[in-house]
Amino acid sequence: MAASTFYIVRHTFKGDAKKSAESWRNEMGKRMGEGHHSAVGGQKWIDMGVWNHAMCATDGLEGSHIYCLWESKAGMSDEDMQKFLDSDDGPGFGIDKMNNNMYKLMQAPFMNGQGAKFTDAGPAGDEVKGTNQYDGAGKSTFYMVEHHHKTKKMSDEWWAGMPKMMETLPALQEKHKGMGLANPLFCATGGQGKMFCMWECKEGVSVEELQKVLDGPDVGNGKLLNTPYMINIQAGGGKLPVKSAFA
Repeated sequence: MAASTFYIVRHTFKGDAKKSAESWRNEMGKRMGEGHHSAVGGQKWIDMGVWNHAMCATDGLEGSHIYCLWESKAGMSDEDMQKFLDSDDGPGFGIDKMNNNMYKLMQAPFMNGQGAKFTDAGPAGDEVKGTNQYDGAGKSTFYMVEHHHKTKKMSDEWWAGMPKMMETLPALQEKHKGMGLANPLFCATGGQGKMFCMWECKEGVSVEELQKVLDGPDVGNGKLLNTPYMINIQAGGGKLPVKSAFA
């Protein structure tokens, strides 16, 4: 069975980031007003074989970086995906204000029952929602966590422990849920490459509590540097990028 390819794309603004972000926002607003597909997704993206599952801004779209989870259908090359991202049809709108840095993932990143947009039978349909279309905003705080392996030796040791972690995953997820935490996306690039994980903190759970779990035996086990970036939900339209575990 042919499978889609998934990417985390780290979008950063060029030059004077605030001025570039302002130009980009203005272009997005213009395109949204015109109903242009590149501002709102839609059928043309599906026809092109690309889909944006989640847009995770780390500020109010004012110059800081944005993480997006993109999917390309089977048969689309990395080079063609990069061309799309940089094109007029892509998220940068072809105005040369945004860098689109792709991180190809080892596998589908979903940890909460969500699925791919593209299947052998064609697009999966409306049950796979577009960018940031889930209800429940305001009840949790979401973070995109960048994980860096401290050394190659530690990276090898961490991956060697992955089979055991996967065996105990259901129990681990229940443990974390009892602590008010959930991990809906696990986005690994393999080896010593970066990993990106989305974490949800239930209302009342602090980032310090999340950091303790990230650095502890359940996640990093002392072998990863774990940096959480809070996601600005309002910048993504006021809805969630993934299903909430606590809505």
